[in-house]
Amino acid sequence: MQFTQRDEARSRGAVQKVRAKTDYTENRKRRIKSVTLLQPLSFMKTCHWTLLFRVMLPLVAAIALPGCIFLSSNGRTYDVSSNPAWWGEMHRGEIVALNEDTLLDGSKLTLGAFKDNGTYDSQRLFGGPITVEMFKANPGKYWEDLHSLPKATRFRCIKLARWYSYTSSGYNISAEILDGEFKGKIVCIYPYGGEPDKKGSFKLKPASLVHPVEQGAER
Repeated sequence: MQFTQRDEARSRGAVQKVRAKTDYTENRKRRIKSVTLLQPLSFMKTCHWTLLFRVMLPLVAAIALPGCIFLSSNGRTYDVSSNPAWWGEMHRGEIVALNEDTLLDGSKLTLGAFKDNGTYDSQRLFGGPITVEMFKANPGKYWEDLHSLPKATRFRCIKLARWYSYTSSGYNISAEILDGEFKGKIVCIYPYGGEPDKKGSFKLKPASLVHPVEQGAER
């Protein structure tokens, strides 16, 4: 059987097609291998920059926001204690006193205390918040950080801060106890009103646990 030039051309063409297909397959395999090898490195680089961004963003924001003393995933707080314009109806160093016997739960003043840390749930154990009357009836029945303060206990206001979270905003006021067993302890006083974006709006609410002591009426 003899091959003509036409048959030879067809044969060469078929061989070239096979070689071309083989080259394409090999090149594709090399590209896939290259991408596969680079994927972990790319992932590591992405993780590195993501972590760096998450760490640096709060620091940059803290520096960029004047007066910002705290920045977290929950919001930010501004200490405005040294600026009289933010104190509104009050002033730094003002003396206030309790309107009635009150509970001291850690550093918080309250008329209804509770504790739930996962292993101790006071509301489940006692059927609700601990009132002043319940505590006075059996002080040793509850947790060690719970105490009571008598009516007229005085405090000196030492710090005012504006705070913001993703869902709300307001003020925090810290005061030093001036009388009794816990003299010198710093506590939080509430409730109070005012707009944290408006200077001079801060004030104690009528339902506040404390009232300002008139000048000359201090003990």
